[in-house]
Amino acid sequence: MTVIGDVQKRMDELGLTQAEVAFACGITQPHLSKILSCKVKPGPKTDRRLAEWLAATSGPGEDEPAPDLAALVLRLSRLAPTKRMQIMHLLETIEGIVRR
Repeated sequence: MTVIGDVQKRMDELGLTQAEVAFACGITQPHLSKILSCKVKPGPKTDRRLAEWLAATSGPGEDEPAPDLAALVLRLSRLAPTKRMQIMHLLETIEGIVRR
């Protein structure tokens, strides 16, 4: 079970808003607000998503990305496939410009 205090602490450490964390977890900001204020308990799916977000934003190990990069990767993974493909094309274009 996710410890709600850990989510709030990590949000504060990373300077993230409820809206940003909710987006990364695939839930709404009002729902996250209710969870963080202990007005509702997260369901199993939401609890898993919050736990995944905590894991993705934990301190980096030797082969792990920095927390801000991990949070970005998690947010990108939740996008629709067409949006992810558009981002990949954009990154390829940027890489081509940088290599010149």
